[in-house]
Amino acid sequence: MDVTEIPRIQHDFPPEPEEARKVRLERLDQIKAEFIHAWTGYKEHAWLKDEVAPISGDSRDTLGGWAATLVDSLDTLWIMDLKPDFEDAVAAVNAIDFSTCTLSELNVFEATTRHLGGLLSAYDVSDGQYPTLLQKAWELGHMLYAAFDTPNRMPVTRWNFRDAADGKPQEASDAALSAEMGSLTLEFTRLSQLTGDVRFFDAAQRVMDVFDEQQNRTRLPGMWPVAVNARDLDFTAWNSFTIGGMADSLYEYLPKVRGLGFISPLVSKKRKRKKKRKRDGERDARRETSKQASINQKKTFAHTVPNSNTPSSAAQPRSTASSSKPQPPR
Repeated sequence: MDVTEIPRIQHDFPPEPEEARKVRLERLDQIKAEFIHAWTGYKEHAWLKDEVAPISGDSRDTLGGWAATLVDSLDTLWIMDLKPDFEDAVAAVNAIDFSTCTLSELNVFEATTRHLGGLLSAYDVSDGQYPTLLQKAWELGHMLYAAFDTPNRMPVTRWNFRDAADGKPQEASDAALSAEMGSLTLEFTRLSQLTGDVRFFDAAQRVMDVFDEQQNRTRLPGMWPVAVNARDLDFTAWNSFTIGGMADSLYEYLPKVRGLGFISPLVSKKRKRKKKRKRDGERDARRETSKQASINQKKTFAHTVPNSNTPSSAAQPRSTASSSKPQPPR
């Protein structure tokens, strides 16, 4: 793909004055202190729960019971250089069981962005030093992949965990939020890049292919509506548009995934092979059609051209077949 080069657009900042640096570091310390306060409260009152209630101090499992606060805070712990807390949290990740869920209906978008994204970002910022993070990300990704097990491969955004466990079929919604449909690419693509398992990228990319195909057919061409009919693959019918809530992350993810590299070499090769097989199949079909047409044409001429051993056409009654053009094969 051709890439248009543009000049650097970032501001060229002058050297930071010492006084400004001092103020900036003081602000960083205040932010870090607030985070430590919140993290300490979580450790004391809601360890391995999804969240802590700020007033009562009670613990709650509002996102499936998979330690949402802990997983979502991993990269922040590393960035703030709170390594002992980070390593405690990584050790606790081993206790998360993604085969059970406190909710009957799982929000696939939330689980992807918070849990899968939290594990993958922590693995990346720590330079892959903690394999547990990638292993748990793969476990979760493998479970979330089942949400794409629908007749048209579109995900069930509000996935019934128990029905899936019982083997009951589910189908994509006819009114799925566009943000929830289009904000799976970053985490699923990165998981494929890190594990070599291309299924995750393929699953998310199938969704984006539909967005891409129908982008200029919506009621506001170029944008997608707040909700889309994933069940019938109609992303154009709704007439409400926004770049705010319920659609925002769809647009936010597009440049982020592009910055990620979008298609890793291993996935690119697979998709190229798939496209090549399709092109080869179409080419072979054209050749077979052309070959059959040629055979039929020869048969037609064989019936219309006189044999050299027969009397000349001048001595024979004129054949209506010989005077007409060969008919194309039916």
